[in-house]
Amino acid sequence: MSSIFITGGAAGIGLATAERFDREGWTVGVYDVNAEALSKVRANHPDWIVGELDVRDENRWAQALEEFTSHTDGKLDVLDNNAGVLVAGPLEEISPAAVRTQIEIDCLGVTLGAQAAFPYLKATPGSHLVNIASASAIYGQPDIATYSAAKFYVAGLTEALELEWEPHGIRVVGIWPLWAKTALADN
Repeated sequence: MSSIFITGGAAGIGLATAERFDREGWTVGVYDVNAEALSKVRANHPDWIVGELDVRDENRWAQALEEFTSHTDGKLDVLDNNAGVLVAGPLEEISPAAVRTQIEIDCLGVTLGAQAAFPYLKATPGSHLVNIASASAIYGQPDIATYSAAKFYVAGLTEALELEWEPHGIRVVGIWPLWAKTALADN
């Protein structure tokens, strides 16, 4: 059975992705930092593997992937680096702490996730790393400058890893969604 590990999977695009892969018969892992949302996921989807994950913490990444792959015979078909935050407004009005958090989650989290998942993906024939970028990375957008820049980073990382990991048999792809009606867009 194929397996997918989804960060930021307790709501929005991540949850919709989890539901889709579940319908296709995959082993689904939903990891998120939002404990309340995770409890709803556990209640509604008791067959899923669910856990807390702050994507900024490399030790937690290692624990979460080890936990998930203990249910999949060590295999990881897809890592979906979906977790992200958006803080909207003119840059001069956004606190340095909010800017830092956004960069740490949207850039560092994706990078640490790829790094932690590499050995599992390498050991799984036909595996994929999916990084969620954004149409906001096509051209930087006002009032979400940090978000646009972070998604440019995700696009660059994805392009580099697509070439770097090809000899290992890992397909690396980016998905660039337009605005979706999620809590992220409400901000």
